[in-house]
Amino acid sequence: ISEPQFRLLLRSIERMSELSPRHRECLLALYIVAFRAGLRLGEILKLRLRDIEQGQELLVEIRNTRLDDGKSASATRRIHLGVLLTEDERQRLDAYLSPLWSRIKQSTQALAFPSEQGVLIPLTPAEVTGPLTSLLQQITGVHLTIHHLRHTALSRLQLVLHHAVLGIHHWSGWQHFLPWNAKQCEQIRQVIAYGHGRADYWGLAEFAGHLTPETTLNNYLHFSDLVSAACLTQARHDWDPAIRHYFTGQSQATLQKLGWMQGCLT
Repeated sequence: ISEPQFRLLLRSIERMSELSPRHRECLLALYIVAFRAGLRLGEILKLRLRDIEQGQELLVEIRNTRLDDGKSASATRRIHLGVLLTEDERQRLDAYLSPLWSRIKQSTQALAFPSEQGVLIPLTPAEVTGPLTSLLQQITGVHLTIHHLRHTALSRLQLVLHHAVLGIHHWSGWQHFLPWNAKQCEQIRQVIAYGHGRADYWGLAEFAGHLTPETTLNNYLHFSDLVSAACLTQARHDWDPAIRHYFTGQSQATLQKLGWMQGCLT
């Protein structure tokens, strides 16, 4: 789901007069969180106000609650939401949450995205997915669900991890893929990879709530071929003549003649 398509989705939700103003604002904020943080539907529905730390970083704690124990132990995690939001998205989310913070004093279990029936009653999956699926069908011409917001969020972060080697900000129309400039991408990469050294994919797996990168890579990251091609194209192979002879079976004279004494052999 591209950035322009997501913005069109938000504008379409704003025009849905059949929804109450309160429910519209709730859905708009919920879709922004899903699209940027890649949370599972169950994680969003159980999210309490107390799980969101007020402040610039807007840290979100995914915890086990009375509504849901989480998909696995690795599902319990902390998301730095603030760095992922565009300026407009941050303003919208702040405007939505601002009048809700006082509810924590009334109940520590008050939900961030509650039903109109009460602050402790979660939205039903149908209330969330119904408008989304219908509008995405109209916008993209493809049947998409809320889970595609998670796929998009994680694949987008894969581009962020490799934004420099891809040279993505030199692409024509790069804004279709990312809303962030190069400096912002590097900030996000550092947040994702924090504590994992150069093992960025372990950081991304933790962000996604996966035990290992295997699940993330096999199921959620849709730019792997693009990233691999960019890395291979820019690779530099400093192989000495003995190694080149070993792999090719050719003498140094033949290697010189073929021009295989420098660069890669494929």
